Amino acid sequence: SYIARNSLFQGSPLFAWLISGLNAYPINRENPDRKTLTQIIQFLLSGHGVVYFPEGTRSRDGNLGPFKKGIGVVALRTGFPVIPACVSGTREAMPVGARGVQQGQVTVKFGLPVDFSGLYEKGFTLEGYEEAAARVRDAVLRLQAKLLSYGF
Repeated sequence: SYIARNSLFQGSPLFAWLISGLNAYPINRENPDRKTLTQIIQFLLSGHGVVYFPEGTRSRDGNLGPFKKGIGVVALRTGFPVIPACVSGTREAMPVGARGVQQGQVTVKFGLPVDFSGLYEKGFTLEGYEEAAARVRDAVLRLQAKLLSYGF
C-alpha cells in the first residue's frame, strides 16, 4: 500500500478506482489530518507495509525537497522501522506535467532502517516528529550519493 495525494482520487473516476484498487490511501499533503495518519498507523499495526513519499510531491529540479513531518509521526507512533529508498530516473521517465511515461531507466536503492534512538525519550512532540523526518531525509540523501557514485 502507499500514500497518495488526495487530489488523485478526485480527478478521473477510472484513475481513482485504479489507485484505490492498488491500496492507495489519500492524504492532504499540505495539512495531513489525524484521521488519515491514524488509518496509516492502524494499517501498519495490522501487519501491512506502506510506501510513503515524505516530500509530498515530485521534484521539479531533481533535488530532494524537505520532508513533511508525517513520516516522523508514523515512525515514532508505531516504533516500526523505516526503510529509506532512493528512486533515480523517474524525473526523466515521467517529468512533472507529462501526459505519459517516457522510456528510460529507473533505479531503486534501499538502505538500512533509520535509527531513531534518542527521539522516543522526548515523547511525541512536533520537534521529535520533525527530527525523525530529517533523519529519514538524511538517509535518502546518503543513498542518493551512492547511486550517483555508481553512475545512476
